[in-house]
Amino acid sequence: MKRVKSRFAKTVVSLALLTCLFIPTITAFATEEGQTPSGIPFSELEQQIDAVVAEHLDKTTPGAAIVVVHNGAVIFSKGYGYADIEQHTLIDPATTVFTYASVGKLFVWVSAMQLVERGLLDLDTDITTYLPDDFSRKLNLKYTITMRDLINHSAGFEQVALNIGFDKQSSQTLPDLGDVLLDANPRQQVFKPRTISAYSNYGVALAAYVIENITGQGYNVYERENIFTPIGMINALNLPDRLNNQSILQHTAVNYAPDAEGGFTKNPVNIELAIWPAGSVNGTPEELAKFAIALTPELGQPGLLFNNSDSLASMFTPSSLDPTYNPGTHHGFWRYNGASSAFGHAGHSYHFTNFAVVPEERFGFLSISNGNEDVNVAITHLLLGHGSSQVNVESVNLPSASMVEGYFNLGQGVIKNSFLLPIVNLTPPDTVTAIDENTIELNTLMFGSARYRQIAPYVFQIISPEENPGLALYFNTLRFQMENDNPTQIHIGDGKDFLHAADRSGFGSLVSFGVSTLFFLIFPVVLLITFLIGRKKNVERTRFHSLSSCFLFSGSLLVLNNLIFLVRFIMISMTTPPTTAAFTIHIWINYIIAGLSLALFILSCVQLQKLKAQIRARRKVLFLITTFLYITLILILISWNFFVPL
Repeated sequence: MKRVKSRFAKTVVSLALLTCLFIPTITAFATEEGQTPSGIPFSELEQQIDAVVAEHLDKTTPGAAIVVVHNGAVIFSKGYGYADIEQHTLIDPATTVFTYASVGKLFVWVSAMQLVERGLLDLDTDITTYLPDDFSRKLNLKYTITMRDLINHSAGFEQVALNIGFDKQSSQTLPDLGDVLLDANPRQQVFKPRTISAYSNYGVALAAYVIENITGQGYNVYERENIFTPIGMINALNLPDRLNNQSILQHTAVNYAPDAEGGFTKNPVNIELAIWPAGSVNGTPEELAKFAIALTPELGQPGLLFNNSDSLASMFTPSSLDPTYNPGTHHGFWRYNGASSAFGHAGHSYHFTNFAVVPEERFGFLSISNGNEDVNVAITHLLLGHGSSQVNVESVNLPSASMVEGYFNLGQGVIKNSFLLPIVNLTPPDTVTAIDENTIELNTLMFGSARYRQIAPYVFQIISPEENPGLALYFNTLRFQMENDNPTQIHIGDGKDFLHAADRSGFGSLVSFGVSTLFFLIFPVVLLITFLIGRKKNVERTRFHSLSSCFLFSGSLLVLNNLIFLVRFIMISMTTPPTTAAFTIHIWINYIIAGLSLALFILSCVQLQKLKAQIRARRKVLFLITTFLYITLILILISWNFFVPL
């Protein structure tokens, strides 16, 4: 792993990065009159974008590319900084390859709506109607779901952690998408469909598999023939088409993370999504700009993606059947709260992308970076502006804001079916705190905090969007679902709904696990020392002493097995995709140890009953403490799914 280390080298790189602000690799200038949705005249576009990028370049990202389109043409295209620091390769929007990450989900939803237009897909039909019987049986869904549910991220899935990665260094063959979906199956839906919009990569890949079975083509083939080729995205490739493609690899921007020395470190992870339709399209920024152009044809025209204008227009309408109280998406698109109605998506992978179009103004843009998303959020707000900061209260009879206080977690996370829960529980929840009778503050780990004013019963709108662009962009309006005067959910839509957290994200269970772990790691050492001392003094030991000591040691084995489990998962995940095969042994060891422990406990109790007059009180107390902490440990591991077969 190479670093930019020396002060001299870092100074040179910093100067070079700043210089790149004024050396366009490919720049198209607006020649027409007009302005962005935020009100920036096209004649000032480069100056304003340069200024925003300058705030982030060489601080949070080594490079970025921004492309703006209007009236069916690129009016601005410019690369900033480095695609590869060590090789001094500058970013060129026409030739530098990035992953579009989750922006690629939009291709899945456009594909689905094309099939709706052709009468081949009904959004409200059970998806198993379109799937092979054998696949549907193995998938074993708990609830019936439709394509509309998948589009709205409301099919009830939690995020999946295992068997979704593909290590292209160790394998030259991509698994069949259907097999991957069965391997990565999240066992069951943790939510009833249409009750929460919880972002799901798995759900998107499942939708692509439905498209495969309807069309009889691999999804990548359909995508290429019906989206990429018609609009001219000739060099954009999804994972099956670009696997081991040396040309695209040579032009792909290196992904970096800021290091402790103020420079950037290459990210060593070399993982692709095995559920690749969810976000594995790679291409240049200018290729993606063609998608923005295709989505913004002349008003009333269908463009190149659909046969009639109504189909295209429907993409930018709410796809939820109850958008007011249970918002989903706009047929897969997120709605941005800008000065005009804007629709798009963000992508977070080893590159970061923001993409948006404003159909009514035939305007669109994309911002891609190879560091983090800060510059993309800033560019999005620069070009789209903010929605009205005037908060209009719709009712004077509003409940107290204190009614919605509490801890919340994004519903898209790990909820039930993964041993990742202890890692997730280390993350503090997002909090809602009442400031006054009608004002709350939302404090999030990812985007910081912002204040919201109540505009209708249990509906809160951000007050000063310019103070926190991230929250204004993704969490502009909060709709609280109340049950028995308590908040249970916050409806946002776009896969970003919140769930009420019962406590500080499992803090109590983490403390209990820590206490139990320390006990079972420390006291066996104490017992061993006591045994050795007693042996020298010829202290008599009963069978109860031996059995209860073995019981204690079995707790130590259980703790060690699961600590190794977690460490292995973290270490493996840093370099290769985690799979069930790598960790199943730990689950079965848990069962073996638990069975052995139960036998030792029963035998210890029998001996204690027989010899209780010979057993000292402190030894009895130690046995009671061991039993209590062992039961606590088992219950915690069960709640964390460490006893769930993978």
